[in-house]
Amino acid sequence: MSGCNTWMLSVHRFRSTLTLIRLPSLNHCSRQRRREVKAFTLNFSLPGIRAKNRAPIKMICELRAPDVSHLQVTVLDNGSLRISNVTRLDDGLYTCVARNQFGVASSAGSLLVKEPTAITSPAGHLDVTVGESIVLPCQVSHDPTLELKFTWFFNEQLIHFGNLWAFFEKVGGRSSGDIMIRNIQPKHAGKYTCAVQTKVDSVSIATDVVVRGPPGPPGDCRVTAVTENTASVSWAPGADNYSPILSYAIQARTPFFLGWQAVNTVPKLLGGKQLSATVIDLNPWVEYEFRVLATNSIGTGEPSRPSKKARTRETPPRVTPARVNGGGGGHSELVITWEPVPEELQSGSGFGYVVAFRPLGAQGWMQAAVTSPEASRYVFKNESIPPFSPYQLQYWSERQKPDTASVIRTVGNKTSVLIRDLEGRCTYYVSLRAYNSAGVGPQSNTVNVTTKKPPPSQAPGKIMWNTSNSKVILRWDQVHALENESEVTGYKVMYSQDKHSRPSVVETNSTSLELSLPVNQDYVIQIKPFSEGGEGRSSRQITIPKIAGAVPLGAAQGTCTYSLVILAASLFTAML
Repeated sequence: MSGCNTWMLSVHRFRSTLTLIRLPSLNHCSRQRRREVKAFTLNFSLPGIRAKNRAPIKMICELRAPDVSHLQVTVLDNGSLRISNVTRLDDGLYTCVARNQFGVASSAGSLLVKEPTAITSPAGHLDVTVGESIVLPCQVSHDPTLELKFTWFFNEQLIHFGNLWAFFEKVGGRSSGDIMIRNIQPKHAGKYTCAVQTKVDSVSIATDVVVRGPPGPPGDCRVTAVTENTASVSWAPGADNYSPILSYAIQARTPFFLGWQAVNTVPKLLGGKQLSATVIDLNPWVEYEFRVLATNSIGTGEPSRPSKKARTRETPPRVTPARVNGGGGGHSELVITWEPVPEELQSGSGFGYVVAFRPLGAQGWMQAAVTSPEASRYVFKNESIPPFSPYQLQYWSERQKPDTASVIRTVGNKTSVLIRDLEGRCTYYVSLRAYNSAGVGPQSNTVNVTTKKPPPSQAPGKIMWNTSNSKVILRWDQVHALENESEVTGYKVMYSQDKHSRPSVVETNSTSLELSLPVNQDYVIQIKPFSEGGEGRSSRQITIPKIAGAVPLGAAQGTCTYSLVILAASLFTAML
């Protein structure tokens, strides 16, 4: 029961009898609290009263007791007794006596006065830094006979101590409700209330906690404009977490580097009020992402979400291949090597190389185009320079003896030879000697090589073709290798304007091909399969007549669909 009890007297008429009823006698009161207790009723039994119907009956009920000087009491109009500013001196037995000419009735009750509960920790304001551990005090003075119950609230929400609230821990004793917040974070900033309750009273105290930490991530990071080597980036400020933002930094990421890299900006230093900047010294034709980080006196916060990818504009290449060297080739060969330009420095699409070279002392340069951006070497052959001497090659199979070896002699400036009519899947041994009119030179080391299965013996059949505008679409049946032949890995399509001109060759691993050919010209086409064992048999030649706007159809013996894409390469010069 909480509060102080006061006594109230009232008389109820019930037929012709009055009965006295006694209320519970033990009441608790905490000093400096004023409450009223429910009234109890005095009923008296008055036999022999006679009265006319509807006539009034007057009864007198007076309170009589010796004066108590220290009591600050007030008798209310309804007969209740109010005691103000209760102290320990107010402990005791209280009796209410009702008396009239018909008799006397009384009721008594005990009043126990308890010490009030008070929080001795002052209400306060805590200013902490993220990552610290703090204790929120809730020290209490109270009546030792009363049991305390501590309850904590965070922003009016009840704190449940346990796994979901792992940052919070109770550290107080019986008369203390202190809690600790470990590794405090910005989300823990707010109002904390400690409520203390006993069976007779309750008190509470609030503490405001401010958590200062690194800034939150900036928002809305975006690229607003790009040039060949710059990008304009803007962003919105994030939460400063109670410590003003001092500066910003921009980072960039490309497909060619791991992680995020710091970049140069204009202005060079980005102050806390800066919400846009120009990133400089970027590479042309490279796809970039950007993000922004904010810093205050506490530290650097989390980065913003990356911007959408943006590609800088393309330009002619600004770098030359590195480590250009020459030499190391065979007879009549000039081998030129270089270090390929990294993709992030190629500055545009269609990247390639122009290799220029000249004999020592010559004025003009010879040039060759290399269209692959990954290329790192070019071999120039000068057939007009003969080798110092021809060669004699000997070869024999694993089932033969060296003295039965077959011999091939080269003529002129050849430094390679094709050995034909070998057995498939057989190991051969090969040695080489130079020779001239005086005889043969010393033998080279013997090497061995194992031949592969022979190429397919069947030629592509059922060649079909049709034309549309300047395109020719070829199709043919797939060639299936026999058991002792190597599997087909692709096809070579050879086409020329007539049977005597040198054909152009396109390779495909499909059984169809689309060619872009000039109109008003006849073309001769042949198709042959190839495998790891070499080239197979060619189909018979087919002639495709001039393309003149109609859509001719034709059939021979031949395919599936494959698109030939011819890209215009941007070629740049590597000088030896």
